[in-house]
Amino acid sequence: MEPQTYRNVSTKSEMVTELRELAEGAEDIYAFQGPREFVPELADALEAAHDRGVLVLLLLADEDPESLTGQSYPATAVRQWNPQGPVVTSAMVDYVSGFVTDAQFDDYGGDGRALAYHDRYFGGMHLTSLILNYWREGREVFTADPKPLPREYESFYHAVIDTAKHLRDDRDLYARVCGRRKRNDEPETITGPVVNVRQNIIYPITNSMPSENSLFLETDGGQISIGGPSSELEDLRAEDVELFEGSVVNS
Repeated sequence: MEPQTYRNVSTKSEMVTELRELAEGAEDIYAFQGPREFVPELADALEAAHDRGVLVLLLLADEDPESLTGQSYPATAVRQWNPQGPVVTSAMVDYVSGFVTDAQFDDYGGDGRALAYHDRYFGGMHLTSLILNYWREGREVFTADPKPLPREYESFYHAVIDTAKHLRDDRDLYARVCGRRKRNDEPETITGPVVNVRQNIIYPITNSMPSENSLFLETDGGQISIGGPSSELEDLRAEDVELFEGSVVNS
């Protein structure tokens, strides 16, 4: 079993260092919520993560949504959040590592209320809580353009978000998906036009259930639903996704 570790973060400078190191080590997803003042401190690490294909989600606390619009960010998607109480600052990386505190950055006195962790079970709950409890309450202020196609994704989450962006711009998409059938866990590769996407990250949010992030492909055998590697509802659990624009998938 993967080791689980927890440790207190004692100073404000250690907070920033922890958040930067999490971004620098991210391979799949970096999800952050907290005051907008953190962004300049983390900008270069976030930009580098985004450039290497990490899905970077920023939920920034600010009472004035207009102050966050009309500018670009080192991120895949950014939402503005107007908390009704103390601001929670947290980051989750690759579903396994993260940082969380309800202490306020400007007056943090090292009282043990800031925690860095490495725990796959807690990391999964952390991301679910951020998306379901906070992200949907935010207002979208920025989404980055998706990378040019064709493109191969190891991160199913990132493939879903880029698909939603391409479909939002009325592009015709095809996909090749390698994964395993839910019913028998047998490996399978399917190819076909992308006819729908359901997701809960960018506008318009289209999921029919709280944690649903799914692609739908039309095949000779009918429509196939595709979820992530641990999905329980969709027909196919994706391991790799390749997206193409146009009506023909390249060989």
